[in-house]
Amino acid sequence: MEVTHPIEKSYWSVDDASRYLGVKPTTIYEWAKGGEIPHYKVHKMIRFRKGEIDAWMERHREDCSVVEKKAKRVLEMVEGSRKSLKPDVDRVVRKSIEEVERGNNNDYNGNQTKVKGLRKEVKSGNL
Repeated sequence: MEVTHPIEKSYWSVDDASRYLGVKPTTIYEWAKGGEIPHYKVHKMIRFRKGEIDAWMERHREDCSVVEKKAKRVLEMVEGSRKSLKPDVDRVVRKSIEEVERGNNNDYNGNQTKVKGLRKEVKSGNL
């Protein structure tokens, strides 16, 4: 009885490489066409070697600490802008009350509107 061993693929197809990297085959074709990923081209066939793909991935590895530092900087910028844009609520309320008391209210179009006074709510819910 003869024992057969499966032939290990030493070269991968585009589909093999795309499954391995978790990207679409069209992305693999684009990377190969642009010379971004190591590959072999025999006539119209494109082939890849696992070891070269792994080495290529390692060269594109980004240090997590660098990413964390960038994220912290972005968050600090967002927090800083949020603090500077935070309105002074007390000032806005005081200004609004002064304008109502003076009777000089402007609507959103800049037209003046007169306010007769503040209405008081009654227990029935009617004004």
